[in-house]
Amino acid sequence: MWFLWLFLGLKIPLIGLFYFIFKVMRAQDKVWEQGEFDAGQDDDSGGGGEPRVKPPTPPGGPGVRRRTPKPKPPQPAVRGVPMRRPPRRRPEPARTHDPRPLPDRTVS
Repeated sequence: MWFLWLFLGLKIPLIGLFYFIFKVMRAQDKVWEQGEFDAGQDDDSGGGGEPRVKPPTPPGGPGVRRRTPKPKPPQPAVRGVPMRRPPRRRPEPARTHDPRPLPDRTVS
């Protein structure tokens, strides 16, 4: 049942959306072919292209320089890495070591 829902239930809205877009584009094409498409302009003085006046370029290059940063006050020297809290103490090791020397390391 879930497979049928995933297979059909999620594709039917997409098919409806594509059909709506198809109808709108077909209507626009019909208007275009009949010559009724106006695009909201009253005069026909040409078309697009470059603007008549070149817009000013943004500032840049060697004439525009960044400000030098303000000098920072000297900070005291920090030794080592500053820690937020003291280090944790390690627990004592379990007494698993045999304190007797190994026979191969003994001096005869």
